[in-house]
Amino acid sequence: MQCSISPTVKRRAVLMLQEKFGASERFTCNVVGLARSTNRRPLKCETPAEPDRWLRTHLCARAGISRNSRKGYRRAWADLRAGGHVINRKKVQRLWREEGLRVARKPRRKRAGSSTSPITTADAPNVVWAIDFQFDSLRCGTPVKLASMVDEHTRESILDITDRSITSKKVID
Repeated sequence: MQCSISPTVKRRAVLMLQEKFGASERFTCNVVGLARSTNRRPLKCETPAEPDRWLRTHLCARAGISRNSRKGYRRAWADLRAGGHVINRKKVQRLWREEGLRVARKPRRKRAGSSTSPITTADAPNVVWAIDFQFDSLRCGTPVKLASMVDEHTRESILDITDRSITSKKVID
């Protein structure tokens, strides 16, 4: 019958063997049957619950100072590096996002589309024409193109071309 011993008891046995006989960690862990990584890992009761608490509070305080500014996590990361902290940029980005400090994207400015030529009104026939291209396909999958031109004033159809290929030369002719 095999008895299972907890890793805590095995850790104590490793320490006792190292102190009593002066043996190496590798040897004592091998004798006891404990992985060296398990022996080196700190106990859960010894590790803080939130190891990044100081960084979270620092980022929140920094964002609170300039709540309306456009500075994001990259500037915070650069300031931390300048302050002497060796910290990963992706970690700062993750914590920044988790704390809800993301800077909102600027909305794109709509530009007024001003034409270079004045808009002509269709006050007489043959002054303004509108051309429209449509694309469709037959049952067999062959593409078909349709071009129709309408007079804006009379709403009369001037041109109707239906073909597999409509080139600019065909439209001009």
